[in-house]
Amino acid sequence: MRISVSIGIALAPVHGMDLDSLMQCADGALYRSKAKGKAQVHFCEMIDAEGGRAVA
Repeated sequence: MRISVSIGIALAPVHGMDLDSLMQCADGALYRSKAKGKAQVHFCEMIDAEGGRAVA
């Protein structure tokens, strides 16, 4: 059995100071990670902070 992980990362204060902003940004980065395939790590980018989402 193999297990893989896709991760989206947001950092305070760079990507926001409140939990909602950080979670939205990390969620967008996670969706970009999933769209690129298994075992990916992506940091939040401006498109993630604006609510843009890649299709998983």
